[in-house]
Amino acid sequence: MLYNSIYFVICIVTISKQVISSSREDVLLADYERKLRKIYLFNKIISKHQKSKWFVQEQFPALESFNIVFNNTRPAIQNPDNERLESTLLKAFKGESVKIVVYGGSNTAAGLFPILLQQWWDENITPVSGSVLKVKNLSIGGTSSTYFQFCYDIYLDANEVVDLFILELSVNDAVGNLQNSSIPRNLPLEQFTRQLLNRPNRPGVFFVNLYTLIGEPAQCMNLMDFDQDLIIDHYNTTAINLRNLACSFKLGKYFATVKTYDLKDASGTMHLNPKGHAQTAFMIVQVFMRILKKLIHNVKILKKSVQSYITPFTSVGTLSNAITTPQCWASLTPNYNSELRSTLQLKNVKSNGFVYIQGIRIKTSSYSSKEERKDAYGGLSAREKGSEVTILFTVVAGHPHILRSVGVISRFSTSGGEVDVWLDNDYSKRTNIKLHVNAEQTAVRIIGTQVTPGNHTLTMHVVKKGIAVLVGAVVGPPDGPW
Repeated sequence: MLYNSIYFVICIVTISKQVISSSREDVLLADYERKLRKIYLFNKIISKHQKSKWFVQEQFPALESFNIVFNNTRPAIQNPDNERLESTLLKAFKGESVKIVVYGGSNTAAGLFPILLQQWWDENITPVSGSVLKVKNLSIGGTSSTYFQFCYDIYLDANEVVDLFILELSVNDAVGNLQNSSIPRNLPLEQFTRQLLNRPNRPGVFFVNLYTLIGEPAQCMNLMDFDQDLIIDHYNTTAINLRNLACSFKLGKYFATVKTYDLKDASGTMHLNPKGHAQTAFMIVQVFMRILKKLIHNVKILKKSVQSYITPFTSVGTLSNAITTPQCWASLTPNYNSELRSTLQLKNVKSNGFVYIQGIRIKTSSYSSKEERKDAYGGLSAREKGSEVTILFTVVAGHPHILRSVGVISRFSTSGGEVDVWLDNDYSKRTNIKLHVNAEQTAVRIIGTQVTPGNHTLTMHVVKKGIAVLVGAVVGPPDGPW
């Protein structure tokens, strides 16, 4: 009897193991089949005829007749392979959600190529892997890395995790308003890029380099003319350079051709038309698909660890110029309906002739009937000579350096006046700022260095009639960012 009982138990255990083993094999087989199915579908997307109108949507009917460049785009794509971008797209392959944040100027504030990228992902990646993409466009017209290097973080939620940052700043950085001509034009972008790469989750950075036209005969110019390639190569970031497709390279320079103007809007100089945006979006997709194809063949390529912390390279000068813990208060926004998360608190303590303005639209036009352009600015504004405003703010000790620098954010325009700005009633150390320029833009001027932590005042005084807007203030490294 005991023998029979033991035999029965042994049989039950054996059968249970077989059932469990069989069940586990079924699960593994089903999982394997799902993976094979996913690989098959991804391969199908990759091999799909390139000229399919994936970028056409009801609100962009004019795109249907576009003949953008589908082949021979390789010369316009730099560093297509890098570990951080591969890590982002591995999440897509695994069905995880992905967040992309875009910083740019007026070209991107109009919103088209980010919309096309979102549409392509929704129609091709999400149905296959389940990966959901959220593109957050934080672009502001007339704004460059000079501003974003201090203030990019106020547009993100606290501890927000971003997988990939797309930066469309090459034009504004090339033509932007720097404090003096001795500052390398690529330096603000380097400061900005390094901060993004050093965020806790180690995201990727992707440069979208458009172009503007200058001179006669017209040359296609962007920050690549001022050594942006040093940043791209040093940090192994991916970049697409639209002028490599649209302009003719002769004697070390890029010159405008018929194709150049074919991608520009009616102004013919600064801004792309919808066709230019479609071409840009297509090249971004090409890079993404190249990496997905690589992942399909060997997912183990990401076994190497991503570099943990990135230090400045030689163009920054000394570590006391490196931006690590900036503070910023600004009334410049990519969306006039949203609230900003300031890292510096300001208080208006004295005002004569200055009034507070907000929600001044930079431009209202957009390429999408479903997307209203919402970038705007505000601040303390005056026009008359003799107007003066004083604000109070608190400087927090930096890391690794305790002392800080202080800068003022101003809006420059064709109607701009001229102001003197100084700290803590020290008029003798005032900084003169001429706000008149040929095109509207936002810029930062450093007005004090080696500033101790604690409460300080900043005063702006109009010395020449014209529009003067104190958009905000920033706190940076001890000797300033350059």
